Amino acid sequence: MIQLSEHQLLAFHRVVNVLSNAEIDFIISGGFAANLYGSTRSLADIDISIMDADIKSLKRLFSDYIVEDCSEENYRDDIWDLPLIVLHVNGQEFDIFPVDKLRFYNISEKRWDSINHANPSRMTFDGVEFKVLSFEELIRYKKAIGHAIDMDDSQSLALYDNKPWTVQAGQTRVIYKIQPDKVSVNS
Repeated sequence: MIQLSEHQLLAFHRVVNVLSNAEIDFIISGGFAANLYGSTRSLADIDISIMDADIKSLKRLFSDYIVEDCSEENYRDDIWDLPLIVLHVNGQEFDIFPVDKLRFYNISEKRWDSINHANPSRMTFDGVEFKVLSFEELIRYKKAIGHAIDMDDSQSLALYDNKPWTVQAGQTRVIYKIQPDKVSVNS
């Protein structure tokens, strides 16, 4: 079951509505994508990838919510190397980055790698349809990062692999709200 507080749900709707109304194509990845596929860990931030060409529009649309802007010079640590914009909306953090410039360090191959955003799944969550990083790519990059929380996600998600409700590219999975602070999966 996906656990979202009311403020997280309101923040999600606000960001997705603004992106959709501005016709900015986006893909959900990270922990929220893992939650959508079946992981049960608490949500920290919501990761959203967009096209590099949409960064200026995003900055204009969310200028009052930007708390960190590394879109000109990459944010870089031991795991990530990417242009990054961090938003705080209704108390929820959103990490937004260009899909075509993101890199992560693949610990097993000891090299910088990228995430393949081709063939995303389509999901409907609380009445909003959007794209989500493919199940297979989500597990691949989370395993490759090797960070404890990502390994937990990949192990949790591996339990759902090949189950009847697993979303394949081109299919839509519908998730619906059942209580103000809890969301459940419709399989």
